[in-house]
Amino acid sequence: MNTKQLFRTSETILSGHISDLDEAYSRHVAMPWSILIPIMLLNALGMLPIMLFNAIRGRSSSTSFGDGRTLKDLRKGPEISVIPLWVRDEDGTVTEIEVHGYVRSDRILRGDHVQTRLRRQRNKRLPPRARIIENLTTGQRITPHPSTRAWHLGIPMIIQAVIGLLLLALFVVAWLVG
Repeated sequence: MNTKQLFRTSETILSGHISDLDEAYSRHVAMPWSILIPIMLLNALGMLPIMLFNAIRGRSSSTSFGDGRTLKDLRKGPEISVIPLWVRDEDGTVTEIEVHGYVRSDRILRGDHVQTRLRRQRNKRLPPRARIIENLTTGQRITPHPSTRAWHLGIPMIIQAVIGLLLLALFVVAWLVG
């Protein structure tokens, strides 16, 4: 296989021709608990002033996460587009790789000569993920960008978490000073 390991990184370069290309499908990327729990706690802390203000005014307040999604929906993570493709190198070895994120259909075609930077995925059963694809046939550089966890959480939830972090910092400073 015509691959070489990049110096001091976990990326590998694969060079060859695209032998097969499948249609894109969607896959959910799970949100890790180490990110979700602190965001939810800070979000709840950021919602306290709103809940207190509504309680004083006699209104009921919503205690949902952002836009009313459940914990299960938040844990499921963002949905990304996955394009499986197979690259045949000069030795004739076929390697399956995945492209995560939206890529126009005319950017990668069967038979194109490509050079890809690959990175192993956390799930060892999945093929490596192409981070950068140099299409040497067309001279295009393709950098797919999958949806991020921040967009999955949503702007309101992140703003409430930032407010919660500021309130927490304010409480800690007040406790240390006074």
